[in-house]
Amino acid sequence: MRLWLGPPPPGRCLPLLLLLALSGTYRVGSAGRSAAAARPRGSGWAEQGSFKVSVWPEDSVVEYGGSVWINCSTTCPDVNAQGGLETSLTKAQSERGPGWAAFHLVNITEWVSHLQCYVTCHGNTATVSQRLQFTNFPFLPLAPGAPERVELEPLTELELGRAHNLTCRVLNVAPDRHLSVTLLLGGQTLHTETFQNSTRTGADTVTVTHTITPRQWDHGQEATCHTALDLRPHGLLIQRSSPALPLTVFGEFPIAPVCRAVPSAGAAWVLYQCTDLTHSFLLLLGE
Repeated sequence: MRLWLGPPPPGRCLPLLLLLALSGTYRVGSAGRSAAAARPRGSGWAEQGSFKVSVWPEDSVVEYGGSVWINCSTTCPDVNAQGGLETSLTKAQSERGPGWAAFHLVNITEWVSHLQCYVTCHGNTATVSQRLQFTNFPFLPLAPGAPERVELEPLTELELGRAHNLTCRVLNVAPDRHLSVTLLLGGQTLHTETFQNSTRTGADTVTVTHTITPRQWDHGQEATCHTALDLRPHGLLIQRSSPALPLTVFGEFPIAPVCRAVPSAGAAWVLYQCTDLTHSFLLLLGE
């Protein structure tokens, strides 16, 4: 591959990469070389003698099976400079401009991939590497009509005062180190689990279990599992919840209602929320 360093042909616009995070497609616009050269040197830069090489975007999150444009840029003034992109991914097409070359990588199914942009200028070679991270989440399905993929394990009737496991499963998700799973009962958080230290790279099923001891007032309450895959700033924040699972509690319930104090700013009275399993009411007691 030869980097085109001369003036563009008449009427040709110079491309600039526009990153559309997690859309699965990245398109080309204008001024690709100047946009890359204007950025401060960082992990996406390499310098050899009097010229530099950069790769952009420096960090990418791409949907599994999707595609991305990668831009290799250089400050080498030699119109005969040689360069290219080394990758195990499929290159569908390329575009070139003064000091830059862009490559369209398609059908990406590697969970983690390392790329190398290289340029040889006046006999000297500079190489810069980039790590691509790919994501798969069941709520951005590759095929329409995919079933719900966050689910609570069904529960039979729960015995009052006895411990039971509430289990949530998130199927076929990656990268799980960006995932958080929250179990809720009646809209109140029971347990949240994150996976920042996970070393898994491919899609997998994540299971979160929390032990609950049902109380009288939990009868009829709905349990849900909420998931968040946070790919910011290079991608989206994707949030989904499982279908609600109503709890059925059985056992020897006390005849007298069970009451709980409700926090209040009033100093001369106390508000109680009471339930006798079939009814719920408020009780206000004052001096």
